[in-house]
Amino acid sequence: MTVTIEPPGVQQPRFSRRTRGVIVAIGTLGLVVALGVGVRWWTHPDVIPDVGPGLGIDKAMPVDRAAVVVNVTPPTDEKTQTTFTVRHLSAHLDVNSAAATASFAICDVKQTGHGMFYLWRTRGLAQFCTDIRPVDGAFRFTYPGDQALLLTLTPTRPGRVHLDRVDISESLGKHQFLRRGTDTSAWDLDFTAR
Repeated sequence: MTVTIEPPGVQQPRFSRRTRGVIVAIGTLGLVVALGVGVRWWTHPDVIPDVGPGLGIDKAMPVDRAAVVVNVTPPTDEKTQTTFTVRHLSAHLDVNSAAATASFAICDVKQTGHGMFYLWRTRGLAQFCTDIRPVDGAFRFTYPGDQALLLTLTPTRPGRVHLDRVDISESLGKHQFLRRGTDTSAWDLDFTAR
């Protein structure tokens, strides 16, 4: 049998039931918040940067020449490459009175870095790409790299088109903790077909 003798004047802290309940509630809340942040981070990879506001074409073009090509993987000074699997792509047009269609393609870039573009008409892409292949199903992609992911928006009638985001459903490898989810690249592209 062990007997513990406390020196006089020293008391063990005693918490009331209410205080213990508050401590447990705060600890539980902290764990739930940390778990929520972790799940959000894991399911929302952020490989492709946002382009931001202000892209647009001021001059309305005839419907048959109004198609616009957007480089979803814009030029960057980032040196670290990330290779990932793209499972699905979608363009979100919050205004589409021109009934524009969206299609994605891979461009083998002639010159990386400053030679690439954000926005272009469909004519003249040969100055940037040695080869352009339509996206069909899942594929591996490295960003930044010697390829660009292109989005072509093709109006089918007169009207306005506004692209506000591109959603990229992707899976990252072991080096990125096997993250899997949707990377949303914010855009603000506006153009008109006449």
